[in-house]
Amino acid sequence: MPVRAILFLLVGLLLLPVASQFLLTGVQRLTSRRTVSRGSAFFLLVLGAVLPELVLGIFCTYSHHPQLILSSVIASSALNVLVVLPFLAFSSPVVFEARRGEIRNVIFLLIVALLFLLLTSDIVLQGAAVDVLSRGDGLILLLMFPLLYFLQTSTTPNETEEAAEAEKSSSSKKRAVLLLLLGLVFIPIAGGAAVMGAEDLIYLYSMPADKVGILAIAIITALPEITMALQSRKFPELRSRLHNDLVLSSVLNIVLVLGVVALFGTVAAYEYMTTDSLFLVLSAFALLLFIVIGRGWKIERHEGIIMMFVYLCFFAYVLYREDIMHLF
Repeated sequence: MPVRAILFLLVGLLLLPVASQFLLTGVQRLTSRRTVSRGSAFFLLVLGAVLPELVLGIFCTYSHHPQLILSSVIASSALNVLVVLPFLAFSSPVVFEARRGEIRNVIFLLIVALLFLLLTSDIVLQGAAVDVLSRGDGLILLLMFPLLYFLQTSTTPNETEEAAEAEKSSSSKKRAVLLLLLGLVFIPIAGGAAVMGAEDLIYLYSMPADKVGILAIAIITALPEITMALQSRKFPELRSRLHNDLVLSSVLNIVLVLGVVALFGTVAAYEYMTTDSLFLVLSAFALLLFIVIGRGWKIERHEGIIMMFVYLCFFAYVLYREDIMHLF
């Protein structure tokens, strides 16, 4: 029934961002405490960044629509870079600090996006009948995670800034842990509901899985980051690391989520995935380019507007790409 599909999708749409917000808030409050080691802080960030997408990926795999998570992760990663991060620049410039490894993380995102594009370009590179994300490809992506961990834990921190942030943090550890646990409980429930609703819509309306993933699921999974970007206007302490966390979230989505999904079994690519993967590469390159050509390694408002416009063009292309491709 269409009503059932819409109901499940709405439950996922409403509950997943709330549950993810609990998780992210709990993670951020725990990582702001000086008692948490840098390694523990990184793994907490991993938990908050990829758990919603990872849960969706597992549900999509078992529902026989793994292409749904491929399109969702690609679009969600690009949305973090081209929409949520530039939004922060509307109130004040977003500064990437080389001392904290933030520019290096953007370069790493570009490398990972290029690697994913190469791993899934089997038709062009190997003359295969179809592009696939194989178990071997998934293993290669997962091997990038230890390198990312090493880069994060070897970065020289700004001790003065970290101490100031710790002093500003007035939330108790118990409340942070409670929020984290609530997120862990409700994210699987919300993710299962969202995928069930999306799967029903695919069958009932013959909607391509990639469109459902990019136009619906990706936006759902990005809502917590969008919410935190909105809250950063009211709570400046949320802003200091948010831009770097958004970049790392995009990296982790590709490395961990798609790596784990591939380990469940070889995933055949959807028809336009090469184009979408190339767009993700260009998104990472555009972010790096604007940082380099900007004054003081900054993303400013006018650059943010350009980046958002690029994503809107991609969104319109996905919506009408069958008609666009017929022109050629």
